[in-house]
Amino acid sequence: MIEGESVDDMYTRMSHIRNGYTALGEKLTDDRVVGKLVRAMPPSWEMLQISLETMMATQELGPEDLINYFRNFESRLKQLRIDSQPRTIAMPASTSTNEDDELALLVRQFGDFRAREKRFNDNRRRNNQKTFCFE
Repeated sequence: MIEGESVDDMYTRMSHIRNGYTALGEKLTDDRVVGKLVRAMPPSWEMLQISLETMMATQELGPEDLINYFRNFESRLKQLRIDSQPRTIAMPASTSTNEDDELALLVRQFGDFRAREKRFNDNRRRNNQKTFCFE
């Protein structure tokens, strides 16, 4: 399964591969298809892969059962991503034009400019003070 690919797209791709094998005269068993699907899971689904391998050791799983587990896991991951996204709250814009605020912004910007200029000059001086040995 390609990272970002949906479960249905992956199963469609696997069905095409299975049909290709059948057209060539070799039949893929359900066990072999299930094994290929489990091994093709993306690395981010490792916890599901481990639980499915454990489950397969005790009971028989068909491709349809496996796809149902994949779909459920995919929908849970999507829900977790939606729930974990930070919610932003827009604050209303201030319409007051206070001269003190504008002056404070100008002073702060000028201070930032002077700090950048000082760093630039310090770097330039440091690069020019390298010692060279001429022997």
